[in-house]
Amino acid sequence: MLVTTSEDLITLCQTLRLGDYVAVDTEFMREKTYYARLCLIQVANDEVVASIDPLALKDLGPLWTVLFDPGITKVLHAGRQDLEIIRDLTGRLPDPLFDTQIAATVAGYEDSISYGRLVEAITGERLDKTLTRTDWSRRPLDPAQIRYAEDDVRYLRLVYKHLRQELIDTGRLDWVRGDFERLGDPGLYTVEPREMFRKIKKGQLLRPRQLAVLRELAAWRETTAMQRDKPRKWILDDDLLFEIARQTPTSVAQLTRMRGISEAALQQWGEAIIAAVERGLAVPEAERPQWHERRKLKPGDLALVDLLQALVRQRGLEHGVAPQLLAGRPDLEAVVAEDPEAAVLSGWRAKLVGDELQALLAGRLAVRVEEGHLVVEPVARGGGGGLG
Repeated sequence: MLVTTSEDLITLCQTLRLGDYVAVDTEFMREKTYYARLCLIQVANDEVVASIDPLALKDLGPLWTVLFDPGITKVLHAGRQDLEIIRDLTGRLPDPLFDTQIAATVAGYEDSISYGRLVEAITGERLDKTLTRTDWSRRPLDPAQIRYAEDDVRYLRLVYKHLRQELIDTGRLDWVRGDFERLGDPGLYTVEPREMFRKIKKGQLLRPRQLAVLRELAAWRETTAMQRDKPRKWILDDDLLFEIARQTPTSVAQLTRMRGISEAALQQWGEAIIAAVERGLAVPEAERPQWHERRKLKPGDLALVDLLQALVRQRGLEHGVAPQLLAGRPDLEAVVAEDPEAAVLSGWRAKLVGDELQALLAGRLAVRVEEGHLVVEPVARGGGGGLG
């Protein structure tokens, strides 16, 4: 079912509103634009499976009404990009959400499992992936393409019901609610141009004066890419941005002598690049950015990581969750380094073991070995921490 008229869209959405959930997926193109170009929207509930053609429809209002209905759960798999597209088009995010990739992790499946692998694990169906590289912006779409696209929601219904029941049966549905809420946090999709410099991997090699220049360059590039709806790398790539910040040229003539910058880029962006460099150089010393790195681990910290890893392993076995899904060694090193972004410190992982890890590091809990098991207990007031 390919919906290309307003009348059919209204009829479809009336059917979708009869259910308490709707499975959602999108097909889009982004190779030549900053913003994703929405090409197809697939939806399904117990009554219907359909594809909506946004290139043929001027008004998607009836669909937005369904997706923003608080009484209907929106089911996606690894849905962050789909949600970003919806936010860009409407300024809003659906709620409530259920992401089957997140749910699968909590239910004991492999971390970040693909949709195809999850469908096969739960339903036994092996999805056809021969059309992965389809240009979804080309019309007309043939029946095979539509069927292929709709499989992304056809089986999502079954996966959703299976995982939801599994989480209910194991008492874990509440574990994932916080993760779903974070997925619907508008801040996750907000782009701050003046913070984009932190995504340039080699930025930590620069001094604060050069970082101030990199911040201005990255902000200029991001804003320009947004305004022109072009990929940021089409303006300037990361390596060239870093090199300009490192060398800090103050004239187009100096910029011309740099390797890697094309004549076309010089003509189009030369003056703007130099203006960004000068803004960065003018930043007072006290206001220059710092590259925030987690503190480096000391030799003695490695034994502490080992201890935390043993506790994670024990809690994983107790709860039937693979320990590496709770926290791998890099994540535990981040905890010891006091990195608040460590994944184990939020959501369901925090409830299972993350909060306990922090309490151990803070000296509020002590740990001892009893009959081959770790025993964690509160530290008496006035006593020292129990990590040794």
